[in-house]
Amino acid sequence: MAPSSLIDRLAARTEGVSIEPPQFPALLQALADVPDPRDPRGVIHPLPSLLATAITAVLASARSVAAIGEWIADVPATVLTALEVVRDPFT
Repeated sequence: MAPSSLIDRLAARTEGVSIEPPQFPALLQALADVPDPRDPRGVIHPLPSLLATAITAVLASARSVAAIGEWIADVPATVLTALEVVRDPFT
């Protein structure tokens, strides 16, 4: 049976692959070429950072949007900084 979601497809294609913080700049650079379809008004997080964070979470075994959110909540701040995640200083 074929994977049913984009997360499942990414997980299937990257099984056994890992990524370490020194590789994050190259991942962010590669994702910088992805066109951002969002309206620029109200955009807080750069698209490459969002995509890199989701990809990294899936490589760390997250298999749903909720699991990706949990991974982001649990990962050390240094990892989020390396992924260039914009943090709200008030939360």
